[in-house]
Amino acid sequence: MLVSHWRTLSVTSLTTVALLLAAPQLEAGLVIVEPDDFAAGTNISNAFAGVTLSAVGTQTGGVDVFSVAGPHASTGSFVFGHDPTVLDPFDWTRLFDYAQLKATFYKPTDFVSIDIVGLNSTSSFFSGRLQAFNSSGTSLEIASANALLFAGDVKTIAIHRPQQDIAYVLASGDTDFNSLDNLQFSAVPEPSSLALLGIGCAAIAVRRRRRR
Repeated sequence: MLVSHWRTLSVTSLTTVALLLAAPQLEAGLVIVEPDDFAAGTNISNAFAGVTLSAVGTQTGGVDVFSVAGPHASTGSFVFGHDPTVLDPFDWTRLFDYAQLKATFYKPTDFVSIDIVGLNSTSSFFSGRLQAFNSSGTSLEIASANALLFAGDVKTIAIHRPQQDIAYVLASGDTDFNSLDNLQFSAVPEPSSLALLGIGCAAIAVRRRRRR
């Protein structure tokens, strides 16, 4: 009776592990949200695991985010845009909230970065910013790209937190001088999946010990 029960447990555990390994999951590590993964004009608002992209502000014309061709990019040829037909950069000034890129994470994270890309020969010392918020909408931290970025120049700005409390971020360049590219964030797998995987692996280990 005990042997029969143990065999059932072992088979169940092995099946659980197999299903977990086969199921599509957000793996631990760095997630790269890259417009170059899609053709120009593609709506990429929900194209990446673990994050939803949206356009916010008074001059967006909609909430969707697109992969658009830019004269300069930090990787490849495409950057983030809120117009599928032309490069209309995400831009923000200290006086006007024109358009910002919002990235909302499925699970809070502790690291986010984005590239600020210079578009033309005109520049300003304030060239972009990244602002992190918790799930209650409270601002946690602001990182600014305080550098003169001319055509083709790139500066990566990032926010590191001691705990996973970043629910979403807002990112923007300065007026029409800069564009956004190459968003990255850290992710962890679902705790329930880790627990089940641990149970399955523990059962397999016990079974091996009992065989000895």
